Amino acid sequence: MTRRIGVLVPVVLLLALILPSPLVAHATWPQAPPNDPEFAPCENAATFVTDCYVTGGANYDQFDMFGALSDSQYPCPNGLPHPDGGLPCWAASAFDPNHMAGANFTGAWTNASGPNIGRDDVLVAYIEGGVNYSADNVKDSLDNQWLNKGELPCPQRADGSSLAWPGCYDLDGNGRLDLRDYIHDPRVNPPCPVGVASDTPVASGGGLAVDVEGTSRNCLATGQHQYLNAVSVQGHRTPYLSPEDLVAAFGHCQIANGQPLQCLPGGRFDNDHNGYPNDIAGWNFERNNNDPQTEDLAYGHAPGNNTLVAGVANNNYGGVGLCPTCRIVNVKQGAECLGRSDKLAESILYAADIGATAVSSVVVDYTYSKFVQDAINYAYNKGVLLSLDSNDFDAMDHTDGMLWDHVFPGNSAAMDAEGGLTHWFRSRSNITSYGTHNLFSGGEYTTSGATPFMASVLAMTQAAALNARDAGAIPKRLTPNEIKQVLMNTAQAIIPNDVPQPAGPGAPPGTLPYWPGNPLSATDSTHTNWSTQYGYGRPDVGAATAMIMAGRVPPTADITGPQWYSYVDPTVQRYLPVTGSLAPSSWHSGGAVTYTLEWALGADPADAAYHTAAQGTVRTGKAGALGAIDLSQVPSVFYTHPPSTTLQPDGAEQYTMTIRLRVSDANGLKGEDRRTVGLRHDPALTAGYPKSVNRADGDAAPTYADLEGKHELDLI
Repeated sequence: MTRRIGVLVPVVLLLALILPSPLVAHATWPQAPPNDPEFAPCENAATFVTDCYVTGGANYDQFDMFGALSDSQYPCPNGLPHPDGGLPCWAASAFDPNHMAGANFTGAWTNASGPNIGRDDVLVAYIEGGVNYSADNVKDSLDNQWLNKGELPCPQRADGSSLAWPGCYDLDGNGRLDLRDYIHDPRVNPPCPVGVASDTPVASGGGLAVDVEGTSRNCLATGQHQYLNAVSVQGHRTPYLSPEDLVAAFGHCQIANGQPLQCLPGGRFDNDHNGYPNDIAGWNFERNNNDPQTEDLAYGHAPGNNTLVAGVANNNYGGVGLCPTCRIVNVKQGAECLGRSDKLAESILYAADIGATAVSSVVVDYTYSKFVQDAINYAYNKGVLLSLDSNDFDAMDHTDGMLWDHVFPGNSAAMDAEGGLTHWFRSRSNITSYGTHNLFSGGEYTTSGATPFMASVLAMTQAAALNARDAGAIPKRLTPNEIKQVLMNTAQAIIPNDVPQPAGPGAPPGTLPYWPGNPLSATDSTHTNWSTQYGYGRPDVGAATAMIMAGRVPPTADITGPQWYSYVDPTVQRYLPVTGSLAPSSWHSGGAVTYTLEWALGADPADAAYHTAAQGTVRTGKAGALGAIDLSQVPSVFYTHPPSTTLQPDGAEQYTMTIRLRVSDANGLKGEDRRTVGLRHDPALTAGYPKSVNRADGDAAPTYADLEGKHELDLI
C-alpha cells in the first residue's frame, strides 16, 4: 500500500550510519509483522537504511499504525532498543506517554483475546469523486473491493462450468467472493493470442498472472472481453481485471439464481431489489448509473484512499491497509471532492442501504442542506459509523465533519519534525481543522487522509465488537454512540502544554512549536481530557479492541439540541433547553448510572468553569428533555461586548458557550457528549434574526448541464 504524507518541516537526516544486522525470523502475521515491504521497513535491521524516513518515499514507515514496538519483532540495527521503549528506530530523541508513534493498530492485531485485523463482513463506503481503476495506487485494495453477488452471475471456470448456486460465488475456495473468483471466467477476460494457452506464464507470453502487485489477469481460449483498465506492473503498463470489467460484462443483465437471463444494451435490472439497478460494485450518483469510475484518468485521490483503508496485508506487496481484511465500496457523488448536498445525501443513504459498517466522505458539501442531516440520521439509526472531512483550508469553516450531528470529523496528530529531529508524535497537523466539534486526532496529515483513517478506526472497532459477539463476550454489535464512548474511554490524551516528558505527559523539551491542549479539562476519573485542537486525543485501536473483547462497554451520552453553533440572545430567551439521550451499558452495566448536564463559557473551558444545569441517577436511560440552562446566570458583558479582533483560535469563539453531558457507571466507565452555541445580544440585529434556513445558505447550488445538446456544459 502506498500512502501520502504532507510536509510539515524540511526533511532532515536521521540516525547516524548504522550497518544493518541479519534479518530476524518472523512468525506469521498477525501475531508477527506482515511481509509487506512498505510496512515498517525502518523497524527491521535488515532493511534499515541511513535515510530511512523519507517523506512520501519508499521508506515511509506507516508509523501512524504503530503501537509500542517490541525489540524482538521489530529489531533496530545493531540490536539497539527502540527509543523510549517502543518508538520507531529513527526517532532517537522522541518521547511518548504510551511509547507509541501511532494509533496502535498493531496492538489490535496481537490482542490477547484474539486478533483484530478487520473482518470480511465489515464494509467501508468511500464517498467522493469516483474511483480510478487505472491509477497505480488502487492495486493493493483490489482483492478487498466489495462485489454484490445479488447482481452477479456465478463465476465460471475457463471451460464455462461453475459451482451450484447459491454457493457458487467462492469459486477459488478462499472463503470469500472477490475479483479473483472471475480470473478464469471467459466472459470477463480477453482471448489469448494464437498459440498461447491460458495457463502460460505472462513472462512467456501467456495470460496467467494472479495477484502480481495486487492485480489479477488472464487470457482464455474462449475469452470475450478486453480489460478496461491498466496499471503499471513490474514497470510495464498492463491491462488487468478490475471491478469495472464486471460492470461492463454483467451490468446490463437480468440475473436469476446466479445465471444471466438476458443482457440488453442499456439494460437496467434491479436483480437484488435494493433500488439500484445492477449495482455490482457501487453506484454513480452523478450519472445515475452503476459505474462509480471517475472520468478523470489522472485522478488519484480516491484510489489512494481505497488502499489506505483496505490495502491487503501480508501479500508481499505495498504496505498494510488500516482495516486490512475489510471490504471497501466506492460511491461517486460528483466529479470531485466538492459536491452537491443532494448527491452527498443520496450517497449516504445508499451506503446505509447496502449494509455499510462505516462511511468515509471527504466531500465538501457546499450548500449544507437539511437533507444531509436527515441522511446521516437515517444511517446512524441503522448503525452506520460516519467519518466526514474536517477541512484543509480554514479551521473555523465548519465543513461537514465539523457541522452535522452524529459524525466523526477527520483530524490528525502529527510528528513535530521529521526523522532524527522528531521529539513528539502528538503535534497538531496544520492541515486539518480544530474546533468545538473535534473528537479524535488520528493519523495521516490532511483531512483527505485523516478522514478515511478515522473511518478505518471506526471499522476496526466495530470489527472488534463483532468478534466479541461471536465469542460470547457481548450479545450484539455496538451502536455508533457506544463505539464513540469506547474510543473516548481508551483514547490517549494530547496535552502538550502539561508537565514535559519524561517527567510528565506533555511535549518533551525541544519539540517544535505546537498548539496547546487543555490540561485542566480532566481533573478526576469522571472527566475526560478534551481540547479544541485534539478532541479527546489519539485513538488507541488496540486498547479499544481489548476493552470490547473483555465485555466492557461504556454508557452512552448524546446531545441532539440545541443545534450546533446556533446563536441565542439571553436578553430574549432566559432558558436554553437541552435535548438528547443517555443510557447505561446494554449489559454488565453495574446498575444505575449518574449523569450531569453542565455548561461553561468559552470553547476550551476547564472543569472548574462548569456549572450544573441538571443531574440525576437512572437505571433504564433517559431520552428527550435533559434539562435547561438558565442564561440569566451568564454575565451580560459576555454576550453584549462588541466583537474583538482577537486572532484565531480564540477570536471566532469569543461568544461560545460549551454544553457537556457526562454519564458514569459503577464499572468506572463513562460516556460524554459536547455541543457549543453562541450567546450574543446585538441591538442592531433585525428582529427575528439570525434565522436557520434548514442548515442551508438559501441559494440554489450552481451546477452544470448541457442545455443545448452541443456536448458543452453550461453553468446554471
